[in-house]
Amino acid sequence: MPGEKIKQKLIKRTRKTIGAFRSLLGLSYRSRFAEAEVMALLHGKTVALVGNAASLSAGTEGADIDAHDIVIRFNTCPLPSPLSHGTRTTIIATSVVIEPELVAARSAAHVFFMSPQPSYLPGWLVSRGDFFLLPVATHAALMDLVGARPTTGMMIIDLVRRSPSAAIDLYGFDFFDSASLSNRRPPKSSPHDFAAERALVLRLLESDSRFRLKGRGASSSDLHRGRVVP
Repeated sequence: MPGEKIKQKLIKRTRKTIGAFRSLLGLSYRSRFAEAEVMALLHGKTVALVGNAASLSAGTEGADIDAHDIVIRFNTCPLPSPLSHGTRTTIIATSVVIEPELVAARSAAHVFFMSPQPSYLPGWLVSRGDFFLLPVATHAALMDLVGARPTTGMMIIDLVRRSPSAAIDLYGFDFFDSASLSNRRPPKSSPHDFAAERALVLRLLESDSRFRLKGRGASSSDLHRGRVVP
C-alpha cells in the first residue's frame, strides 16, 4: 500500500538521522544483559539454534526443536509451519532492527543484538533488561577468523560454543545451499563468506561433541560425510 511504503521510508529516514547524530556525538549503546549472565542462562541447557534456510521447511523437526531447553531464532525468525520449525522461542538473535510486535508474537524472553556498533537502536529494545549487545572485540575476533563479516548465525554459534551448554543442535543451517526465509539476497551480493563459515562449523562438529547439525537444513554433502543427525 502506498501509505505504508511512505510510512516505512519516513521511519528509515528518521532512524538514519538519529544514528548519524549519535555517531557525531560519539554515543554508544550499553549491553544491559552481561555476557556472564548469558553464560549462566545457557549453563547445562540443551540449545536449539534455528537458522532460516528454506530447506528446513521440507522437514518435520518442529517437535524436536521445541523439546530443547533454549530455542534461539534469528533476525525476523520466520515460522512457516509448526511441523518444520516448532513454535517456541527463548531468544531472538538479530543483526537488524526488529519491531516489538515480533518479540511479542514469538513470546521471546531475550533479545540479543549481534551487530556490535549499531548507529541506531529503538528505545524499547535498549531499555529491556534482557537486552544483550555483542562486544566489539568479540565481533572483531570472529571477523578475523572468518575473513568476512560473520552472519548472525555464526556469531551465535561462536557465543554458544563458549558457553557451558550441555548440547547444541543446529537446524536450518545449509550455508545458502537453499534460499533464506528471511533474506532473499543471493550469496554473490552478500558481505558474508558462506564457504568459510561452513568449514568452521564442520570443524566445530568434529571437535566439540555437544554440537550436532540436524535435519534437512544440512547439505547433502555433509550428510554423506556422516556429520549430520537425520
